[in-house]
Amino acid sequence: MAVTEVCATQAGMCDVFGPPMCGSPFQKYQVFKSKQTVYLFGIDRVAKEYSVLRIPRENAGHLELLDGEERFHTRRLQLHQDELQISEGPSGGLEKIAVACGLVGFVRFLQGYYLSLGNQKVGKIGHHYVLSIEETMLVPLFTEKITKAEKSLRDQFDIPLKDFYFSYPG
Repeated sequence: MAVTEVCATQAGMCDVFGPPMCGSPFQKYQVFKSKQTVYLFGIDRVAKEYSVLRIPRENAGHLELLDGEERFHTRRLQLHQDELQISEGPSGGLEKIAVACGLVGFVRFLQGYYLSLGNQKVGKIGHHYVLSIEETMLVPLFTEKITKAEKSLRDQFDIPLKDFYFSYPG
């Protein structure tokens, strides 16, 4: 079912916060890096879809997000990753650097931007899953070696999300 079809079938539903969300949230994220690019795979286990966000690593002072809007069926996920591995092969290959359950956002320190990811704990109230971020990790989106000052600043960075709980609509 396409996103537009999901929206059309939910058109009759009413929500106090506005119209229903079109599309499904991702429940899992896989992060790969090559010499020049970071690839963020967002995987929706419910709709059996995924999307790929490309983040170039050349310019540390500028965050550029490419692609990421098109969704593919998860049957194609491993093939897509294998194709990227082959295309990135001559420049050093593709390395899996993180698997996470949530995307917290992006943060900029002295040398450039980082992708902040979170792992979460799941509970259940009725038929709704309740999630809490247990730990976060930072993935550098630049190619330079991390300096001592950057490492010191990064080590002090701790997002206080331990008592933050959330749930997806639906």
